[in-house]
Amino acid sequence: MAATAHHRFAWNGISFDVPRRWELSEHRTTRGVTRIAMEDAAAVRLECEWLYPRRAVEVETVRERYLDRAKSLSDLAERVDPLPTDALGWTGHFYRMEEQRTLVIAYHQSVAAGAPFVFLRLHFDATSTEEPAAAFRLLARSFQFANDGLIPWACYDVSFLLDCRFRLTGSSLDAGRKHLIFGWGLRRLCLWHFSLANLIRERGTFAEFAANALNTSRSLPALHVTADGPETLAWRRKRRYPIGHAEEIGHWCFRYHAGLRHLPERNQLAVWVFNYRKPDDLTVFREGFRPEQPIA
Repeated sequence: MAATAHHRFAWNGISFDVPRRWELSEHRTTRGVTRIAMEDAAAVRLECEWLYPRRAVEVETVRERYLDRAKSLSDLAERVDPLPTDALGWTGHFYRMEEQRTLVIAYHQSVAAGAPFVFLRLHFDATSTEEPAAAFRLLARSFQFANDGLIPWACYDVSFLLDCRFRLTGSSLDAGRKHLIFGWGLRRLCLWHFSLANLIRERGTFAEFAANALNTSRSLPALHVTADGPETLAWRRKRRYPIGHAEEIGHWCFRYHAGLRHLPERNQLAVWVFNYRKPDDLTVFREGFRPEQPIA
């Protein structure tokens, strides 16, 4: 599969390459288990879930459960083939079904310290443009995980690095405007990526655009942002909240840092607001956020 035919996906500690037509369509994290789905223009192609076990997972126990659950599929399949032997850490099978359908069921289990347990399903049918074995091999060979330091995030045309202490708590992934919300304890980071930065600049400065976007956001009820230069932002608390908004008081976080970064190689504008408690928090953020991280 040619290098131009795939892109990098990174989410909540794991990352891998997928065919370029596959994009994130669903995500959620519940009780430590993250689930995502990716689809192309025709159908869902990938379902994946993972968690970071609190204790070591018994390999034989996982294998027995996998074989038990896969038995019904084996009975329905016209042919069952094992995964390629070079898919290190992955166990599973290709299930060749009728009507040109292929289902790949696999799990990844590593002996490396802090490694996640990953389970996935790949779906192929007559509308698929990818060959199942090649698509799985692409994903398996490129699979990586990270649970400390700076964590990569990459989906659609957005990518960045963020300190592992920040956990995703909300998102709005619209065309031309991606909004991700992260929490670190009671601190909160709101991050936007706006597309078509060249058109934004034709209408004014990046700071003016960012200030208007932040002032109309419902995520920041107590904040008023102004342009403090072509690419610099300043903030003040709105007069109606002289001692703080209820959310600020509940979190005991009354400080803000607003910033932006033009990303010309992606024709994007990254804008963020970090709501924090003490100066050391801002140091952690500044050292742990890399908005210019390129998509691999």
